[in-house]
Amino acid sequence: MLDPWLTLLRIFPGNCLSLVFGRFAGIHFPDILLQPLLRWYVKKYGANLSESARQLEQFSSLAEFFVRDLRVGVRPLSSGVVSPVDGRLVGIGRIPGREIPQIKGWTYKVSELIGEEGSPYETGSYATVYLAPGDYHHIHIPVNGEVVALRYIPGALWPVNSWSVNRVPQLFCRNERVVIELTSAYGRMALVCVGATNVGSISVAFDDVVSNQQCSFSRNKEILVRKYSQPFAFNRGEKIATFNLGSTVVLLSENPELFAASAGFDARKIRLGETLADESMSRR
Repeated sequence: MLDPWLTLLRIFPGNCLSLVFGRFAGIHFPDILLQPLLRWYVKKYGANLSESARQLEQFSSLAEFFVRDLRVGVRPLSSGVVSPVDGRLVGIGRIPGREIPQIKGWTYKVSELIGEEGSPYETGSYATVYLAPGDYHHIHIPVNGEVVALRYIPGALWPVNSWSVNRVPQLFCRNERVVIELTSAYGRMALVCVGATNVGSISVAFDDVVSNQQCSFSRNKEILVRKYSQPFAFNRGEKIATFNLGSTVVLLSENPELFAASAGFDARKIRLGETLADESMSRR
């Protein structure tokens, strides 16, 4: 029997409502209305105000608070390949059979996730980190590297919380996503930024591409591909993209051994800058 909630999600206008929510979040309400809303959000989702670069009273909208910066020094970088975000590490290890585990018994194809057949990541390794609504929402580059390509794949905007991950097959391949490809001393890597309900947009630091900018019920949109003849260089830990609200990042590597040693250390909280793979895995 088909899950009635899954049926509801199929007809749920998540893209349009997420776009509307993004516009609402950007409204500059008077402090008498905004401050209670922000305090409610902090309490509801457990946002850590002590790490914020600004006091709660200094934000002029809910959207500003979503993309708040951290105080300098609160996320020191460990060695090796580091986590690009704050969140919950929900999967890490080799990619078996060209498919990534979603939950026990369910997988999704790498080619469908990134919108490309025959990529080197299909036989590589992966790390998946889920960002909750209260987490820090910026995405940082996990290694010293150069961004060589970007792929924007339009799609749905379904929730990516544990309830949805356990009920919606191939969830991350259904939602819209931005794929950032880079080269590094660890080989070729890809940061896959997966959208979700109420993610008003995903933006990147090196291009004008912004996701979910038009309200449309059509899911048959073309994939946007940009390959850069002059790559963008980033130092490890630099900000490279931004989520508006929470979502998921899937970090892919062409090296099957890169995240293999960390398999079994998933299902835990992880912070930006913590080591995902040892620096000994560098090829240079």
